Amino acid sequence: MEILGERPVWSMSDSEQLATLDALQAEVSRLQTYRLQVLAGYDATGHAAGLGAGDTARLLAFRHRLDPGVIKRDLALAKALRKYPAVTDALPPVHPDPVPDTDTDTDGGDADADPDEPDSTPDGEPDSDQGAAAGAGVGVVLSPAQAAAIVAELEAVPKTVAVADLAVAEEQLVALGRHFGPSELRKAARRARDLLDADGPAPEEDKAYAR
Repeated sequence: MEILGERPVWSMSDSEQLATLDALQAEVSRLQTYRLQVLAGYDATGHAAGLGAGDTARLLAFRHRLDPGVIKRDLALAKALRKYPAVTDALPPVHPDPVPDTDTDTDGGDADADPDEPDSTPDGEPDSDQGAAAGAGVGVVLSPAQAAAIVAELEAVPKTVAVADLAVAEEQLVALGRHFGPSELRKAARRARDLLDADGPAPEEDKAYAR
């Protein structure tokens, strides 16, 4: 948190408080993403069982004074993320790339080029197709809560659904993360799940939609 300065709230203007909240939320999401990575890695070691704690959820619930259900939910997401590369890539970078040294030109490029200028085509026009070619969700940064909403519904998709179809749905849901919060993403993901399910939603879900 040193980057934020940890200034007293009373010393900030309204705009400074808002900017600080933005920075804090970004840092919280980064740390939550890192926690998911460490959580999955630790569980894979089986260390909790070796300590006689039973499993990871029981151990961390005791050590961190959390409900076991919270740990189990987070652990399920952490382990499922490896199956969803688009969601994983859209989460905040845990170790952001350092700012490059602009004083020296080590790659033989144009040292005087403006790094903020978009890449251009041979005729000098910006290449607007680059973002599209990289995927619909390029540049999206999901919070772990948004990722959880998407993954929870995609995990319920029948195993008979083609992997390619599931990947398309995943990318489209990630793109919606630009504008949708977790609850809206969960509804969209549930709709995508039902469309992917050739047998359609269960009768109970039909009744729910009717209501």
